[in-house]
Amino acid sequence: MIRGLAAAGLLALALAAPGCGGSDEASPPPPGTVRVGEFSWSSASLTNEILAQIVERHPELGVRHLERRRVEPEEGWDDLADGRLDLLTEVYLPNQAEFLESSGEDTELVHRVYAGAVNGWFVPSYVVAPDGPAAGLRSVDQLRRYADVFDREFYDGEDGWVTTEWNAERIDGFGLDLEQHTGSESELIGALRRAYDARRPVLLYLWRPHWAHSAFDLVMLDEPNGYSVDCFTGDRKACAMPTNDSWTAGRIDLGTRLPAFRQFLGRFEIDLGEMERMLLQVDERGTPADVVARRWLDRHTGEVEAWIGT
Repeated sequence: MIRGLAAAGLLALALAAPGCGGSDEASPPPPGTVRVGEFSWSSASLTNEILAQIVERHPELGVRHLERRRVEPEEGWDDLADGRLDLLTEVYLPNQAEFLESSGEDTELVHRVYAGAVNGWFVPSYVVAPDGPAAGLRSVDQLRRYADVFDREFYDGEDGWVTTEWNAERIDGFGLDLEQHTGSESELIGALRRAYDARRPVLLYLWRPHWAHSAFDLVMLDEPNGYSVDCFTGDRKACAMPTNDSWTAGRIDLGTRLPAFRQFLGRFEIDLGEMERMLLQVDERGTPADVVARRWLDRHTGEVEAWIGT
């Protein structure tokens, strides 16, 4: 979910930072068990479903059980650092760079799964059409003139998300008179759908990958100020959010306990466009996630076998 910044530079900085993992570390899991943190957005559960089916199809990876547990980002990183989790998927960087920096020397970034996941503020295209109620609106900083069009309301994600904190900073930094409505992903999309069906204006935060970009005709507002590493610190609030890459992160000892699985994770990738098409099937059309994951695996059998080394 973000933009700007050379990811490599940020990651090098993050990995060089001193760790401060918890001192009371949990016991290792039972042999063959991998405890995975699952973030609350839909692509996280779909990624973990794909991984669960891969380890079920390929016992040579040594994983008997993929134990999934819902966590918010800060909680997930704390649990990874303390040994209560073994793996995090859908780690968005640089969104979660702060958590990475403080996670300690027993954790590592494993592999980038996909890149180019933008974050931003979106409106339906009919709102900014030449005859629309906000014709002429192109950029976030112009919202001061158009706030009344949206009833001074801005719809956002969950309180535990880093981007929700950043959006609060952005509202303040751009001097916008907007009320920030936070809620679950389903509540966010529900607000979009109700407005869209009634052809009413709505302003909301969205990210990629998300099926909404395939189901609705949306326009991302331009950002007058690009992202840099010092955004959202001190007085630097009127910033764009960075474009993210999605990574897996894990415990260092995962390679010792399950070397074949760790090697596979170092190659595992999903195309961003394919992820959005899968999310459309799951979230919008109601196809069970296990069915969508199975179809993806059936199309990528050769790739998976190459990643495993069979």
